[in-house]
Amino acid sequence: MNTTRDDRSLGELFSELSEKTSTLVKKEIELARHEMTRSAAEMARKSAMIGVGGAIAYAGFIVLLIGAAWLLATIGLPTWIAFVLAGGIALAVGAFLAMRTAQSLKTVSVVPERTVETIRQDVEWAKEQTQ
Repeated sequence: MNTTRDDRSLGELFSELSEKTSTLVKKEIELARHEMTRSAAEMARKSAMIGVGGAIAYAGFIVLLIGAAWLLATIGLPTWIAFVLAGGIALAVGAFLAMRTAQSLKTVSVVPERTVETIRQDVEWAKEQTQ
């Protein structure tokens, strides 16, 4: 059996462990910051798409609603009923689209999951090193 002897003192070993633990913690914080930034950017992008989609839908629906209400009034409905009916349909479609996009935002995690897992592993490793 070939063993190597480490002539470092216990104080030197603990000093090295402390230094490496400090470096590890700094790297973990850097990783957490990266993950949080990425999650925040994805959340902002999806939120912006909700706004853009809503604005485009709003402009298009205004034109369609006026046309639909006009058509309903032309075929015999009272004008006010035609416009209320067209507005109700637009409201239902808009609510559906907003709810669907809001549900897709729920899949975005703001917790730095990889960092949490590696910190958990680091704690286990540190416990093993001190035993």
